[in-house]
Amino acid sequence: MAWCQASTIGTTCLNAASGTPAHIAAKGVKHTLFGARTLLIRSLAVLPDVLAQAEAPSVLPDKLGRPDVLAVYKFPVQLEDAIDNIVRQGHVVARELKAGQASRLDFYHLAIEKS
Repeated sequence: MAWCQASTIGTTCLNAASGTPAHIAAKGVKHTLFGARTLLIRSLAVLPDVLAQAEAPSVLPDKLGRPDVLAVYKFPVQLEDAIDNIVRQGHVVARELKAGQASRLDFYHLAIEKS
């Protein structure tokens, strides 16, 4: 977690396809690391780049209807495993949260699609 804290946590990335900025907070990194496979752990180190190069997100309502979650953004991404040279499809989820009068997009988790 320390290597990720130094390089990733606290950064804000701008998704080029949508122009959407997303903040990478420790809570989202911890959520991704819980029970994660090796590819996800390695991908967290380059998460700002992955998110910046992701396709435009789909914007969905919060499934649980939480009043502080304005919307959920799902960014499709490709994750390349340097060890076996296989590109896997995945997604980054970020939640748009109320922050006083404004809102901000917070990284929630990174996942690999089941093959």
